[in-house]
Amino acid sequence: MGQTKKKDNPGVFVQVEDCRERHGQTVQRVVHVETALFGTDGRGGMVKDIADIKSTLSVATSIVRTIIIPIVVPLILAAIGFIVGKYI
Repeated sequence: MGQTKKKDNPGVFVQVEDCRERHGQTVQRVVHVETALFGTDGRGGMVKDIADIKSTLSVATSIVRTIIIPIVVPLILAAIGFIVGKYI
């Protein structure tokens, strides 16, 4: 079988050492990504941070819906009614 170069490959063949080196680099990158996403123990990292943020936002939204809106909206309407009633 003859050795032919492909247009997108400058070399004829990939050397085993190059393949092993690239594989090692790829494995290291995957480990770094997994650690960033899930943490060293699998219970932390960005996934946990996002879950914590979503939980905090859910609690904040619940507080706004149950406490702030029922108190603030009637006060604003009463103030508007008082001001409008004063000038009419």
